Amino acid sequence: MRVPTPLTYALARAAELMMTVPLIAVAHVRILEEEVVDPVLAPDPLLADLLPRTAFNDESVKAGVPECSPFGLNDLRVFAKRADATATRA
Repeated sequence: MRVPTPLTYALARAAELMMTVPLIAVAHVRILEEEVVDPVLAPDPLLADLLPRTAFNDESVKAGVPECSPFGLNDLRVFAKRADATATRA
């Protein structure tokens, strides 16, 4: 099922306003709207100082991603502020 773009923008904006880490962001919708599916190769090879130093593999990606957990009330800005205040008191 394809969702209309304006509805997706509205959902993304609402998620950005209500969540500390939004489920979807307006930037994501813009990328999806462009429908870029084919990679474009650079015409010239990169200079030595621009070559990547870190391997792009599963291990390096997983090392940079925080622990995965289900969404909950603490992900909403209203409840996140309360959780932070409670944690600082303890």
